[in-house]
Amino acid sequence: MTARPIIFLDDGGVMNDNNVRALQWQRLVGEYFVPLLGGSPEAWSRANRVVTGRLFEPDAWRRRVQAAADYRSFDRDYQVEWLGGMCELVGFETRPMRSACALLVTPQPLLPAASRRSFPA
Repeated sequence: MTARPIIFLDDGGVMNDNNVRALQWQRLVGEYFVPLLGGSPEAWSRANRVVTGRLFEPDAWRRRVQAAADYRSFDRDYQVEWLGGMCELVGFETRPMRSACALLVTPQPLLPAASRRSFPA
């Protein structure tokens, strides 16, 4: 049996400028969540900036990775914390986890696709 090569491309800061992409993402988050949940695009953008700042803080990230049993639980907790934190800052009651996860199935593919990339997907 021949081993198939596996290639992992880390585009965060390697192929794309994360500073440019962060601004695009914040705008797109605002555009996406306003029709779904209300509020203003500016409030969602600001909330995304604050919450992702907390999520990506190195010590917080390390604790989250160490606490996760597997990638699926890590990703679920991350997504719920992201949306829940934004809802709290925008002034919405945090939805139950199942509802929050259902909302997150859609934006993940749409938001990155709409942001401009330096390297074509």
